Amino acid sequence: AGTLFTDAVAEVPDAAIYSAVDLYLSGTGMLKVEGNFREAIHTLDQLVIVDLTLEAHSVADGLVGHDALLLRDAKIRGESGRDFLKSNNTELENLGYIYISGGQYDLTSGCDAIQAERRMLIAEGEFRCQSGGGYTVLRGFESSKCLKSGKELVILGGDFYLDGSDDAVHTDGLLSMSGGSYTLYSGDDAICASTLRILGGSIRASVCMQGLVG
Repeated sequence: AGTLFTDAVAEVPDAAIYSAVDLYLSGTGMLKVEGNFREAIHTLDQLVIVDLTLEAHSVADGLVGHDALLLRDAKIRGESGRDFLKSNNTELENLGYIYISGGQYDLTSGCDAIQAERRMLIAEGEFRCQSGGGYTVLRGFESSKCLKSGKELVILGGDFYLDGSDDAVHTDGLLSMSGGSYTLYSGDDAICASTLRILGGSIRASVCMQGLVG
């Protein structure tokens, strides 16, 4: 039997598409989701999207996989009032991660465009992200980075056009970049990490306060 959610104070479910377990979305055609209350899609476990064209609009976060967000060859575009792609489990060390393999992502977010609490891995794909209104907007108190990961961020390749009022690429831990093409606009740092390892790729920091920070 399913759970009947009736507590408006707890605000559950809080998304147009909500799941308390793993949610898998795949297939041809197009899915359009309007998150007029809070999130567009939210699952408490893993959110997996494969070979799907998705348009999402939300007043809060866009797509949230609390434990993990896994994307392969997806085509996702839209706007969110807060973070767009997000995994935010802080309770277990091996959760709160985002893996992206291929696809196209055209994201506009009020806060972070893509945010992983622990780790993020990107292996190819096309990314057009604007966060916090872009580099011409004065950065506020909330994080408004394009790519943000708490512990580790690994990029193996891809094409990135990132425009953030905050850092374009950021992690508090290790950032490893071994390929890809990057055009970066930032109201703060273009690339910022505790440990920075650049093994390959083409980087153009067009506008920023500081280019590479490690």
